[in-house]
Amino acid sequence: MRSNGTRASTARWSTLPATFRAAPTTRTGSPTSIWASSHGFGGGYTYFDPKTGHEFSAVAGVTYNLMNPYLQYQNGIDFHVDWAASQFLSKNFQIGIAGYFYQQLTDDSGPGATLGGFRGRAIGIGPQVGFIIPMSDGYQGYLNIKGYKDVEVENRASTWSTWVTFAVSAAPPEAASRPMPRK
Repeated sequence: MRSNGTRASTARWSTLPATFRAAPTTRTGSPTSIWASSHGFGGGYTYFDPKTGHEFSAVAGVTYNLMNPYLQYQNGIDFHVDWAASQFLSKNFQIGIAGYFYQQLTDDSGPGATLGGFRGRAIGIGPQVGFIIPMSDGYQGYLNIKGYKDVEVENRASTWSTWVTFAVSAAPPEAASRPMPRK
């Protein structure tokens, strides 16, 4: 807080270790309908200026995929960056632009990798909209919808994709009232 009671711009770094499980894509009971696993690590940065409503976030990560024992196939290690820049139009509503960069760093491997290394690469960009939803007992919800159009791809399908995220967190403290001048 500044001495006059207004909030200064904020920036925050964070890191996140994670384990991912991908749901089956078919119901046939074939080997391609099994669960796939991977492990990842990443970090993020967010800048927000409450006076202007400008926000910028970026998250980078690396993912290591485990061997699929049924297909004898292992995807290579990948690096990815997701970013977003937005403008709050009100206390609870923002619009902006979002994008991502994906690069496979190592070759696919295993007896099932009949196409060779097959390293993938993709770059996408598109719109985003976000809503902060006040909830009870000092919590708030955040709903974010973003769509990406792939503008460059290599060894991957070129698509439009839509991501919907909902998160619940503690609400930020109310802004302090302006201090009374002393005489």
